Amino acid sequence: MATHSHFRISFSVQVWNWLNLYCPWILRVFAVPVRVCTAFRRTAYRRGWFTRHRLPQLVISVGNVTIGGTGKTPFVIWLAHRLHEAGRKVAILSRGYGRSLSSEYLIVSDGQRLQTSWQLSGDEPFLIAQKCPWAIVAVGNDRYELGRWVNTRCACDCFILDDGFQHLHLYRDLDFVLLDAGDHEGIKRVFPAGRLRESLHSLRDATSIVLTRIEGELHSVPILKKLEDTLGLAVRPISVKFRLSSCRHLGKGIQQAMAMFQKQSVLAFSGIGNGEAFLDDLKSLDIEVVEEIRFQDHFSYSAKDMDDIRKIMKDKHISCALTTEKDAVKIREWVRPDDSIWAVTLDVQLCQGEDEITNILSRFPARLKG
Repeated sequence: MATHSHFRISFSVQVWNWLNLYCPWILRVFAVPVRVCTAFRRTAYRRGWFTRHRLPQLVISVGNVTIGGTGKTPFVIWLAHRLHEAGRKVAILSRGYGRSLSSEYLIVSDGQRLQTSWQLSGDEPFLIAQKCPWAIVAVGNDRYELGRWVNTRCACDCFILDDGFQHLHLYRDLDFVLLDAGDHEGIKRVFPAGRLRESLHSLRDATSIVLTRIEGELHSVPILKKLEDTLGLAVRPISVKFRLSSCRHLGKGIQQAMAMFQKQSVLAFSGIGNGEAFLDDLKSLDIEVVEEIRFQDHFSYSAKDMDDIRKIMKDKHISCALTTEKDAVKIREWVRPDDSIWAVTLDVQLCQGEDEITNILSRFPARLKG
């Protein structure tokens, strides 16, 4: 049965799609100053023309060079768990994209309990705080000043910067940069002509390149060749795959294995950076997605949106709907106990590079401050 998709696309994205289709040269012209400015900025920090500021603890950045989802949030959560298991007191610093009070510093979790709502913190920091209840999670635009602010309130011995590769103002000890192993188109051109935030040459500053959504040994060959041709050196990436492990009923809180949904016809909806990947993950488990609703990243749901989803399910005789944990954060207030809406849990599996990460992290002894 064919999948019927519904897309809620913002006006700016519609304009970009039109220009990319009919006038791509305009986008390429505007990409030139973006490429030049980002390259100059990185060179200025690298050579010391601009000042980097240090925090007294270990600082680990998890970021990317493309616009769109590469799996940063699941990797941040996985890395935080690794550090916690090693006995570290972890603090996670995020910009908190889409939050309602963007100018303020805010503690999302103090490592004991949640301190705020997702509307004030942003959806991703709130999800991270839920998944890492022992971690300090804070949001603010300037990650250096935010780190100093956290140090006056909480004790920690390492910071993780969520989406921190372009935040050059703060010195980091380690830079993990994520790329989707199958996203060959995404690394061709700098925004707005493509989806690169900056040139691939910036990856020379990465401690490790992490290829996500690995599907097999040969899956990453094209993107590796592109990276090696651009950088002029051999690339030994850390390889990661994501696995949908279980589902949680949002109305009743019960947990089920993904096998429960095999061969079932479901509706899938999401508002994430890479909705196509979510759809592909579901289909790989023999889940028949007959309807899909894809919202823009960080979409803020309303009661009407949930009513629309219920109507589609009723009209198409669909018994259940699946969404992501990030979306589940934002629809909880609109979900009824009898709604058959399930949030899918995503697990990180390392295919290559486990020893490398262990060795890298072991070089930095704990330095508790705060």
